[in-house]
Amino acid sequence: MVEDWEINVEVRACLVKRFIDTRIVNISTNNGCVFIKGELNFTGAVVLDEHIPTVLTKLEKDIKYLKGVKDVKLEFKDWMKVNERWINIKEA
Repeated sequence: MVEDWEINVEVRACLVKRFIDTRIVNISTNNGCVFIKGELNFTGAVVLDEHIPTVLTKLEKDIKYLKGVKDVKLEFKDWMKVNERWINIKEA
């Protein structure tokens, strides 16, 4: 069985792979359910707002496929998932 702390390590690696600044997000896992909350900022790369929904969709998919993960909840400031699509609520 995969421990929650091991999942957290893998989730952090997924965030870093997508250039997401991990210093301003909170990552927690409870019984295989991953919760990520905070601001969505990128390091070392400029990511246009129009590309962020794709990044979030791929991130969510990558995390769901990690061993031991049962569910994923992403709560980034200014972004909300509506009907399987990510929208910028700051611009809505």
